[in-house]
Amino acid sequence: MCYRRFHALMYAVTKALHGQGLRAGDVVGVSMGQTPLHCAALLALARLGALSVAVHPELSEPLRALTIAQFGVSRIVTQNAAPGVAGTAAIALSDVLADVMGRDLAIDWETGYPAAMAAELDAELAHCALQASTPLRISLTSGTSTGKPKGDLLSHAQLIERIERTLHGCDCDGGARVMPSDLNSTMAIALSFGALSMGACVVFPVSAHARDRIDALASHAVTHAFLSQWAITQMLALMPEHPDPFPSLRHLRPVGSRLSGGVLEALQRRCTKQVFVTYGLTELGPVAMATPQMLERWPHTAGAILPWVSLTVHDAAGQPMPPGQSGAIRVQIARTATQYHADPHESAKRFRDGWFETGDLGHLSTDGLLFIEGRLDDVINLDGYKINPAAVETVLVAHPQVAEAVVFSARDDAGAAYLSAALVLRGGPFELAALADYAAAQLGRSSPKRYVVVPSLARTPSGKPLRAEIAALALSAPPQP
Repeated sequence: MCYRRFHALMYAVTKALHGQGLRAGDVVGVSMGQTPLHCAALLALARLGALSVAVHPELSEPLRALTIAQFGVSRIVTQNAAPGVAGTAAIALSDVLADVMGRDLAIDWETGYPAAMAAELDAELAHCALQASTPLRISLTSGTSTGKPKGDLLSHAQLIERIERTLHGCDCDGGARVMPSDLNSTMAIALSFGALSMGACVVFPVSAHARDRIDALASHAVTHAFLSQWAITQMLALMPEHPDPFPSLRHLRPVGSRLSGGVLEALQRRCTKQVFVTYGLTELGPVAMATPQMLERWPHTAGAILPWVSLTVHDAAGQPMPPGQSGAIRVQIARTATQYHADPHESAKRFRDGWFETGDLGHLSTDGLLFIEGRLDDVINLDGYKINPAAVETVLVAHPQVAEAVVFSARDDAGAAYLSAALVLRGGPFELAALADYAAAQLGRSSPKRYVVVPSLARTPSGKPLRAEIAALALSAPPQP
């Protein structure tokens, strides 16, 4: 799709949504996949002055209904005809897409389409005076800890700032071919809009299947790819050993969660050396970045703090921790969100005195590099003995037979707390006793007392494990022999 056709599509979608009665200030859900139409719909809603929020098509019906009710969504924009959710009417855009794609724009452009339509629409929207402070997007957290996502409000100016910061270190230009992560995330929106603003090409695989991602990277000569750990893991499982499978790739950035186990090493060895690891927050955007050179020396680092970020590591009393000592991470970034949308309780907990309490545990090295160790909310308290589950999971997935692990607490019939682990195996012969001995030798008192082998882990649409759901399913399973 060339820029001329995308421009026509954007105006056609804007006109269609305006014709459906959408106006400035409306809260509109977007339930679409990885397509140019999704980009056009987001830009159209922005032009109308509406406030968009992701209603991910892969969410369960109860979670979709929760998002709609929580944020007061009035309409749902989709690609294909679909019923509304929880009584909310849907607006399907498939006919608009078919109309624009079916036109001969070489002729239509000269005869007034879409130029005349653009002028007509601009006249209709003259009353919609957009400001830098106009609300644009409700940016949702994953909700993996609570099961209920939080949302912070981004204005037009804040999204522009987020675009510039997200593209920092990308060396992205008009000749770039950018494959964004899930467009339901603010980061992917920033990447796509940023690429379009520079005249670059945005690449979408034909589906979310790992094989289609691999094919898109190779056949479309992608230069910048942004992939979740889950997508990376699935791709690596299908890729044969090859010295340089994606020669065009000059920036590959894992997003959403930290790479676990040997995934980073496998990615560097089998895909590209040009891996850039970042630490970022839905609420604030990118915070730190590790270059390939940093990762060569410190493979577990989240990188150097970015120029616009102030970051401290502190103890429970709020006192700064010296380099090398772990604590809670606090971040301050100018011109970003200062509260959650319509959630004063959570806002008061996380946004304090101009700082954002990330809820992450980590430390700074003497070189000023950031290391993330897990989530404070995930720390397991076994009757006074505290365990960082991320550290335990790192040891478990280092075992050659364990592909994935999620650690959680449980209680026996007497009420005593113990550590349990849900495991996804790599296949082949497996001895539970040998794994238990390995974990005990590596972890001592922090080793799990019970293991449950599961076929897969419940995940969010972005690939993050749903700890509470995984724990409930694992605890209901019979003990392993």
